[in-house]
Amino acid sequence: MIIAIDIGNTTASVGLVHKTEEGFSVLKHIYIPTGTEETGEELASLIADELGISGWEAEGVVMSSVVPALAEKLALAAETLTGKKPLVITRENARGLTFDGIDMTTIGHDRLVDAAYAAHILPLPLLTVDMGTATTFNVVGEGGVFLGGIIAVGAATGLWALHARTAQLPELKPEPTETLVGTNTKACMESGAVFGQASMIDGLAARVERLLGQEVSLAVTGGWSEFVHEKITHPHLYEPEMMLKGLAYQWELGEHS
Repeated sequence: MIIAIDIGNTTASVGLVHKTEEGFSVLKHIYIPTGTEETGEELASLIADELGISGWEAEGVVMSSVVPALAEKLALAAETLTGKKPLVITRENARGLTFDGIDMTTIGHDRLVDAAYAAHILPLPLLTVDMGTATTFNVVGEGGVFLGGIIAVGAATGLWALHARTAQLPELKPEPTETLVGTNTKACMESGAVFGQASMIDGLAARVERLLGQEVSLAVTGGWSEFVHEKITHPHLYEPEMMLKGLAYQWELGEHS
């Protein structure tokens, strides 16, 4: 059993990941706000209580972060809980892919984790989509070659910008909707957030297929994908726990396996 920690821009997800014959399974997970003021020791206690574990039960800890301040506290929490330093995934040690003309000084290691795991479980070539603060796309070609990606505005970020930059549009977050053509402002904005993201994903998947000259597998994950994935018409795998499973896969590929 591995403790996997994914620290994103808005929340951190901490999960227990178990390897089975069928693949990786997330037994439990919790979310921690990125802006939490709890100390590393307090976070260790929270993780132990919420996940129902004792430190000795974990083989180790693997972590990816885009928020250095919280990463430091959660690394301390992990070591306090398990007595082991976490394996921190970086651009330099991420495994499972090869690279073709990629500027590795700028690419997010969270994207590499998603892409490597998707390449492990799906036919190539493939496109991954992670719907968080931004909606990020990764393209992996034949042979597991990471070709690059696309970064677009996330569903919630777009709604926030509409409220912040206009005089009358309300502040909303994405919600499930079946209404394509809204009859009031709230419904119109919800449609734009949900159906707009789905259409963007379908459209970009089609363009990537034309670029590569063949069909691509599509994997969809991220916090806002819950509301969007059913509206995507391109055949796809919805894997809400792809990052945690991907981190466990990195552990398996690394020297700690």
